Amino acid sequence: MCIRDRCTPETAKKIVDELLAFTDEADLNIKEELVLKIAILAERFADNLVWYIDVIVKLIQTSGDYITDDIWQRVIQIVTGFGVEQDAELQRYATLKLYTALNLPHIHETLVKIGSYILAEYAKLIVDGNRTPDKIFEVLQRHFVSVSENGKAMLLTAFTKLSNQFPELRDQTQSILEIHTEHWDPDLQQRAVEYLEILQEKPEMQSIREVILQKMPCYSEEIQVNNPLIHRIFELKTGDKNKDPTLDYEKKKLMETQMNTYNTSQQASSVSFQTQKSDALLLNTGGVPQHLLGNPLYELCSKKIAQDVPNIMRVPDSIKSMNFKNMNEFKQLVTTTTGILYQDDEIQIDYKSEFQTTTGRIAMQFVSKTGKTLEQVSLMVSNTPELYFNLSPVKYDGNPKVMMQTASLAPAPAIPILTLKYVCNGQNRSFDVALPVVANKFITPADIPLDTYTKFFAEYTTAKNN
Repeated sequence: MCIRDRCTPETAKKIVDELLAFTDEADLNIKEELVLKIAILAERFADNLVWYIDVIVKLIQTSGDYITDDIWQRVIQIVTGFGVEQDAELQRYATLKLYTALNLPHIHETLVKIGSYILAEYAKLIVDGNRTPDKIFEVLQRHFVSVSENGKAMLLTAFTKLSNQFPELRDQTQSILEIHTEHWDPDLQQRAVEYLEILQEKPEMQSIREVILQKMPCYSEEIQVNNPLIHRIFELKTGDKNKDPTLDYEKKKLMETQMNTYNTSQQASSVSFQTQKSDALLLNTGGVPQHLLGNPLYELCSKKIAQDVPNIMRVPDSIKSMNFKNMNEFKQLVTTTTGILYQDDEIQIDYKSEFQTTTGRIAMQFVSKTGKTLEQVSLMVSNTPELYFNLSPVKYDGNPKVMMQTASLAPAPAIPILTLKYVCNGQNRSFDVALPVVANKFITPADIPLDTYTKFFAEYTTAKNN
């Protein structure tokens, strides 16, 4: 690790590139310190700060779990500037770089945090025919469901600042804020309530918006001199006795978060699939098939295995008894992405969806079959604990349309219900339909050569029967 002390302006780029390549295989015991030193080298020896931005973005993409708050907050300080002058070219480059990075489907939350701050401040610098305010808003919004509550708080702030710069985004922002005015997290709830009030079209709010939502000023030159990353390195080099506990704490917190997420999903899965005991379906203790012994799922499922049929789990009664208005359409859309969600003599709901791993997007169009205008269209999805939905405001460009985002948080045994309300020919209408957002939508197919699959299947079935 003494390579940092031998670095010069002439060798810095080569050394940093080699260290970046090494992060993929570095020992976990040194990776945290390695990431910190790369960040310091990139700032100290950057002949231009564009290279520094490139290094930090790549560092987050490869080692995001080891990027502490000190590192990514330093990026924001440098882009914002120190003293009284701001570097507009650097700000434009950083904004464009982060906009491009956020277009990727799966990125680290740290990149979302930096991107939300930078885009909220400097989005006007990159707006053109291809990068409209709507697209910038969408790039940020697509990551909303996958970040922590802290990340969501930063995104709410970004949405609010963007809607102040681009009034056409205000309806979308207010819709998101309204949803979170009753959020369980007190910080998110408070932000949503306050931002919603600030965005109201009231004379007294105009002056408040100009103060609260204005672009952030430069940081003081004292902050530039007192780089917190340098202090962190000094503390790490003083030995175990005085070692900064932040890094160890972050690692421990990450592990605990992952374990809590796993345990919660396991409990939810277990509770969701509980059914009433039936003596006719209980296994005889002495008749357990040998291939089930030692199976970690057997203890969970032993009371739900049919006696005469191996490994058949009972379907929960709540699912078997469901009878939706759009049952036939629902069955068709379970295996397709485009079609009709519901239709009767008055209305037809056109449906289109696309899913990728744990997230999906849904578009619906409401067509009047009588020629009468559909008015006051509103929708509500009964969120299950395992599925998250975010609806955009209804657009009345021709036929009413709505966009919806969804994310799978855990296996969902229940089918989400969409409640539709509208007015047609002066009459209020309201009914429920089933949304075809089920487990198979979040499964990504894998391309496997036939000979590989045949070999795997033969080995699996042979081992199971033995």
